[in-house]
Amino acid sequence: MATSRSLIEIRVQTSGTVAVVTVAGECDASEAPRLASALRDARLTSEEVHLDLSELAFLDSATLRVLYSESVEFELYASRLVLVDPQPGIRRVLEIAGLDSRFELRSTRDGASNGHPPLPQPGRSHVFSRVDEA
Repeated sequence: MATSRSLIEIRVQTSGTVAVVTVAGECDASEAPRLASALRDARLTSEEVHLDLSELAFLDSATLRVLYSESVEFELYASRLVLVDPQPGIRRVLEIAGLDSRFELRSTRDGASNGHPPLPQPGRSHVFSRVDEA
């Protein structure tokens, strides 16, 4: 029986009204729904969500669609979605898609590089990963 590993690992840490969703690996159409679910869950329990992209190596149009759709939802719920530390290639894809202006982008989680206050130390951590059997 063959097993296929997930292309991404999603970790969620919350502290007070802030959640940090960290995405590691490659997020394509097969993984984008998991990212959407993690962002939705974080939005429902936190006023502000920081999507840490420092470990994301690849994203495709399905992932861009999730980011755009979730940004609309965050606005409707008067919440904030902040993209943190996207690697140069990821940042470039966001720019080409015209999404870089849609989000607040921070180059570090503590926000020191652009005057934002540091994030609180996370209190809880959840890891979402999946192993499918084929």
